[in-house]
Amino acid sequence: MGSLIICMAGLNTRFHDVGFDVPKYLLPWRDTCIVAAIVAEFQKDYKFDDVLLLANKRDQYFKNDLVKEIEKIGLSENNIHYIGDTNGQAHTAYIGATLVKDEHKPIYVHNADTFLTNRNFKEIEEKLIGITGARAYVDIFVANNPNYSYVKKDAEYILDIVEKDVISPFASSGLYCFHSAYEYKGTFENINNSGEIYIANIISAILNNNSPVMTNELVKNQETIVLGSPEEYSMEYTKWALKKRN
Repeated sequence: MGSLIICMAGLNTRFHDVGFDVPKYLLPWRDTCIVAAIVAEFQKDYKFDDVLLLANKRDQYFKNDLVKEIEKIGLSENNIHYIGDTNGQAHTAYIGATLVKDEHKPIYVHNADTFLTNRNFKEIEEKLIGITGARAYVDIFVANNPNYSYVKKDAEYILDIVEKDVISPFASSGLYCFHSAYEYKGTFENINNSGEIYIANIISAILNNNSPVMTNELVKNQETIVLGSPEEYSMEYTKWALKKRN
């Protein structure tokens, strides 16, 4: 088992600009809020050693609302960590990696705006600590939106990953797993980049070190629902509300 790190420290500028007045991760989704629904789905068949929700300290005004929702899924305010602005999701995950209970166990890194179902964490863990020698894992789905990260792959392994360039039909869902927090921290610290650092940059560094990175088979009953933009959220929320009503 390992630690789940949810990166939710972004500024949510696009949502604020169109009138949303709460952090994106607190928007309604499937009878709770987005982040609580994401974590609850992950916890269905897998028990993480710890769950870390990394939010921007500018969002502390909404702490009581967040605590109220995550208490419904067995978490508490102790799972929330407020941090300052970061240089991107990889930096946020790095801070999370410094806070885990055991830095030698796997870490599972995800965002707070993509709802995933039917991911097999036990299988992922076996790939990361088993005989494959894999140092990381990238969860993928079929897409063509140029705002996502895309990979080239063979049957089981990632061959390349790029940010915001559709080099294949296979996009990252936002769920990444690493062999250990210790290794993740070391990789991050060796990246020379003064701008925004994506998780894709971490995966590229691992690949450039000739270390294997695994991926998943596409399964029909898996959902990957992206809620990252106001348009995506509004469309998916409307679809879900209509489905629930019927």
